[in-house]
Amino acid sequence: MTRIYPKGSRIDSSNYDPTEHWEHGSHVVALNYQTYDRPLQLNLGKFEDNGNCGYLVKAPTATKYDPAIYQQAALPPKKLTIQIISASQLPKPLRQSKGEIIDPYIEVEIAGAKADHAHHKTKT
Repeated sequence: MTRIYPKGSRIDSSNYDPTEHWEHGSHVVALNYQTYDRPLQLNLGKFEDNGNCGYLVKAPTATKYDPAIYQQAALPPKKLTIQIISASQLPKPLRQSKGEIIDPYIEVEIAGAKADHAHHKTKT
Protein backbone atom coordinates (compact mmCIF):
# COMPACT_ATOMS: atom_id res chain seq x y z
CA MET A 1 0.00 0.00 0.00
CA THR A 2 1.35 3.41 -0.97
CA ARG A 3 0.57 6.51 1.08
CA ILE A 4 1.37 10.09 0.05
CA TYR A 5 1.41 12.86 2.64
CA PRO A 6 3.01 16.31 2.94
CA LYS A 7 6.43 16.86 4.49
CA GLY A 8 6.36 17.15 8.26
CA SER A 9 8.12 20.51 8.02
CA ARG A 10 5.25 22.12 6.09
CA ILE A 11 3.53 24.81 8.12
CA ASP A 12 0.89 26.13 5.73
CA SER A 13 -2.49 24.59 4.98
CA SER A 14 -2.13 24.37 1.22
CA ASN A 15 -2.77 21.15 -0.69
CA TYR A 16 -0.90 19.58 -3.59
CA ASP A 17 -2.49 18.18 -6.76
CA PRO A 18 -3.44 14.54 -6.01
CA THR A 19 -3.99 13.48 -9.65
CA GLU A 20 -0.30 12.83 -10.34
CA HIS A 21 -0.12 10.48 -7.35
CA TRP A 22 -3.31 8.66 -8.38
CA GLU A 23 -1.86 8.17 -11.88
CA HIS A 24 1.14 6.41 -10.33
CA GLY A 25 -1.07 4.06 -8.33
CA SER A 26 -0.93 5.56 -4.84
CA HIS A 27 -3.57 4.18 -2.52
CA VAL A 28 -3.86 7.09 -0.08
CA VAL A 29 -3.19 10.75 -0.84
CA ALA A 30 -3.54 12.78 2.35
CA LEU A 31 -5.01 16.26 1.95
CA ASN A 32 -5.88 19.06 4.36
CA TYR A 33 -9.69 19.18 4.63
CA GLN A 34 -9.54 22.60 6.30
CA THR A 35 -8.58 24.20 2.98
CA TYR A 36 -11.40 23.88 0.44
CA ASP A 37 -9.24 24.43 -2.64
CA ARG A 38 -8.99 22.86 -6.08
CA PRO A 39 -7.00 19.75 -4.99
CA LEU A 40 -9.55 18.97 -2.30
CA GLN A 41 -12.42 19.48 -4.78
CA LEU A 42 -10.72 17.03 -7.19
CA ASN A 43 -10.39 14.52 -4.36
CA LEU A 44 -14.04 14.84 -3.35
CA GLY A 45 -15.15 14.54 -6.98
CA LYS A 46 -13.06 11.43 -7.60
CA PHE A 47 -14.55 9.51 -4.71
CA GLU A 48 -18.13 10.45 -5.58
CA ASP A 49 -17.77 7.86 -8.38
CA ASN A 50 -18.08 5.04 -5.86
CA GLY A 51 -20.92 6.36 -3.76
CA ASN A 52 -18.66 8.39 -1.43
CA CYS A 53 -17.44 5.18 0.20
CA GLY A 54 -13.82 6.41 0.33
CA TYR A 55 -12.14 4.05 -2.11
CA LEU A 56 -12.10 3.15 -5.80
CA VAL A 57 -11.24 -0.16 -7.41
CA LYS A 58 -8.02 0.16 -9.38
CA ALA A 59 -8.12 -0.03 -13.15
CA PRO A 60 -6.92 -3.32 -14.67
CA THR A 61 -3.89 -1.50 -16.11
CA ALA A 62 -2.78 -0.64 -12.56
CA THR A 63 -3.13 -4.16 -11.16
CA LYS A 64 -1.40 -6.35 -13.77
CA TYR A 65 1.20 -5.89 -16.45
CA ASP A 66 0.00 -6.27 -20.04
CA PRO A 67 2.72 -5.55 -22.64
CA ALA A 68 0.12 -4.75 -25.31
CA ILE A 69 -1.24 -1.86 -23.24
CA TYR A 70 2.16 -0.34 -22.49
CA GLN A 71 3.36 -0.53 -26.11
CA GLN A 72 0.64 1.84 -27.29
CA ALA A 73 1.97 5.38 -27.70
CA ALA A 74 -1.33 6.97 -26.69
CA LEU A 75 -4.95 6.01 -26.40
CA PRO A 76 -7.25 7.38 -29.09
CA PRO A 77 -9.00 10.59 -28.02
CA LYS A 78 -12.64 10.49 -26.98
CA LYS A 79 -15.17 13.15 -27.85
CA LEU A 80 -17.18 14.78 -25.08
CA THR A 81 -20.35 16.66 -26.01
CA ILE A 82 -22.11 18.91 -23.51
CA GLN A 83 -25.44 20.58 -24.24
CA ILE A 84 -26.48 23.55 -22.10
CA ILE A 85 -30.23 23.32 -21.53
CA SER A 86 -31.00 26.27 -19.26
CA ALA A 87 -29.76 28.58 -16.53
CA SER A 88 -31.45 30.40 -13.68
CA GLN A 89 -30.64 32.76 -10.80
CA LEU A 90 -27.66 34.20 -12.65
CA PRO A 91 -25.81 36.88 -10.65
CA LYS A 92 -25.18 40.39 -11.87
CA PRO A 93 -21.70 41.17 -13.18
CA LEU A 94 -19.08 42.07 -10.60
CA ARG A 95 -19.23 45.61 -9.20
CA GLN A 96 -22.63 46.38 -10.76
CA SER A 97 -25.66 47.02 -8.63
CA LYS A 98 -28.05 48.47 -11.25
CA GLY A 99 -29.75 47.05 -14.30
CA GLU A 100 -30.74 43.62 -15.45
CA ILE A 101 -28.19 43.05 -18.21
CA ILE A 102 -25.85 40.17 -17.63
CA ASP A 103 -23.46 38.39 -19.95
CA PRO A 104 -23.54 34.75 -18.84
CA TYR A 105 -21.11 32.17 -20.10
CA ILE A 106 -20.23 28.56 -19.32
CA GLU A 107 -16.77 27.29 -18.37
CA VAL A 108 -15.93 23.59 -18.54
CA GLU A 109 -12.65 22.11 -17.37
CA ILE A 110 -11.43 18.51 -17.57
CA ALA A 111 -8.91 17.56 -14.89
CA GLY A 112 -6.86 14.41 -14.72
CA ALA A 113 -3.69 13.29 -16.45
CA LYS A 114 -1.71 16.22 -17.85
CA ALA A 115 -2.37 15.04 -21.41
CA ASP A 116 -6.14 15.12 -20.74
CA HIS A 117 -6.37 18.63 -19.28
CA ALA A 118 -8.77 20.80 -21.24
CA HIS A 119 -10.58 24.09 -20.63
CA HIS A 120 -13.33 25.74 -22.65
CA LYS A 121 -15.31 28.95 -22.14
CA THR A 122 -18.37 29.74 -24.23
CA LYS A 123 -19.22 33.10 -25.73
CA THR A 124 -21.55 35.31 -23.71
